[in-house]
Amino acid sequence: MTASDTSSEGSDENSYNSTHSNVPATNTDIPTTIEPVIPVECQCREHKGRKLLDIEIPLSVEQTFKLLFTDNEWLNKFEISLKRSENKCTTWNEEENTGKKERVCIYTMELDNTFGPKSTKITETQICNPITSYSEGYTIIKEAINEGVPYCDSFSVECIYCVTKVSETKSRLKVHGGITFKKYIFGLIKGVIERSAITGLDSYYNALNQKLKTDEEHLLSFITVMDLEDIPIIADETPNENGITASTHSDAQLLTSNNRFADRVVSMSNLKESSVLPTAAAASENSDMPQTNEAKTVILLLKIIAVLLFLIFISNIWFNILSNRQQPQTIPSVPSASSLEELSELRKMVVSLESKFNTFLTGAKKEL
Repeated sequence: MTASDTSSEGSDENSYNSTHSNVPATNTDIPTTIEPVIPVECQCREHKGRKLLDIEIPLSVEQTFKLLFTDNEWLNKFEISLKRSENKCTTWNEEENTGKKERVCIYTMELDNTFGPKSTKITETQICNPITSYSEGYTIIKEAINEGVPYCDSFSVECIYCVTKVSETKSRLKVHGGITFKKYIFGLIKGVIERSAITGLDSYYNALNQKLKTDEEHLLSFITVMDLEDIPIIADETPNENGITASTHSDAQLLTSNNRFADRVVSMSNLKESSVLPTAAAASENSDMPQTNEAKTVILLLKIIAVLLFLIFISNIWFNILSNRQQPQTIPSVPSASSLEELSELRKMVVSLESKFNTFLTGAKKEL
């Protein structure tokens, strides 16, 4: 290798180094986190059931959770207005690995039934899952099981809440729901249960939609009051002129980050000391109610069938009488003895059936 070759290689290396001296080893300009696309869409593949609610709320996703899924005055008044009482919920329990949260609520709801039970006790299981992170949104699945109504062990009512972020101060709430049958039910009874469930769901979520719109301007103030109630009183270490330390509230700050919201979501749902689940003894007292109500329903259906059969029997008798009258026949001037006996027997049969029918109606009215 000649000296010129060596000098040429050295000059080429120096030229490469000088050309790429400003190129960093790693590109630090690439963001380490990806900002979510606003507005956020829920990750549900499909929404089962019918759409019950679709509304934008002037609250963040964290504030919406606090308003609809924790114990607070606004929600309690709304539930009472819809004839729901004795609402008791457990705290939200979180799974460390998945971030899924779950709680159980039990409440009593009045029924507008002319016949049958006047109220039902409902056990509602709520499961909350984040959409990527809780700061972007979450889905809450609610499964409600009734007690004390006919066929209550054969179906459940399920609703899915999808709460997604629209902006830092606004979220979108979508609710889909319907009824799920766990056992086979006769077609006529199944249709009655479906119509009743749909009517109840529409009534509840129409009222919730109207309530959110009516209180739209005041929702943030409800959340602010709730935040102030959650903040502990901290003693000021600086004494006043009389040497007495003053107790002040720390500044209220709304949760915006995912970690802070996840840490405080359990504390947001703390119940009052009196809010405890019913004991097993109280639950066992009502365990026989579904069987009793189901038996009454079966008896009522049998009575209706008996009445229909009786009416069919009577109509057949009158049809035969009318058809016999329409047939051309020579009527003797003096009826025979056999004809008189048949007519007498027919009259006795009609009187007997009429008496039995009146007795049956009287008994049915007493049962109802």
